[in-house]
Amino acid sequence: MNSSNNKVLILSGGLGKRYGTPKALAAYKGETFLDSIVSKCLSLNLQVYVVINPTLDSLIPQKRDFITIIGDSDKDMYDSVIKGVKRIKEFSKLIVWPVDHPFVSSTTVKSLLDTNNDNKFIVPSFCGRLGHPVIFPKSAEALLKKLQNLKDLTHAIGRIILEVDDEGVLLNINRKEDIPSR
Repeated sequence: MNSSNNKVLILSGGLGKRYGTPKALAAYKGETFLDSIVSKCLSLNLQVYVVINPTLDSLIPQKRDFITIIGDSDKDMYDSVIKGVKRIKEFSKLIVWPVDHPFVSSTTVKSLLDTNNDNKFIVPSFCGRLGHPVIFPKSAEALLKKLQNLKDLTHAIGRIILEVDDEGVLLNINRKEDIPSR
């Protein structure tokens, strides 16, 4: 399952305007969203890349357990994926994980990685609702710059939906009040 060529691309290029601060630095139970995701990825032996904006780059300690890719906060998530895939180049499996989904369990990530398919997106679902993170297929790389957004890319390549027992795949934290009281 976890070959040394499995990688994760954490998307954290936005400014967090709705949240009030960059979401990567948002904390839950003493741990930032970014640190929580990075810890889970490292526990699964994944090489971690993070797209961040220049402002966030100066706020995160220089000692990092990940490779930094400077994104553009004026661009959308699709631009961050393009920058990340271009930088990463070689991967067996690539997890694309928005930083505002910090409550996904390591078990779910392992299940995504264990799903055998190299040609389609692998998308987690909880109670029939699609979530994040997703496995980005190597086959999507060729179409990445030809299409306009992830939705078009997913439709062009196709997807496998993996039902998981993890509500965290749906918990998109855009505002402080979105954080569950657990």
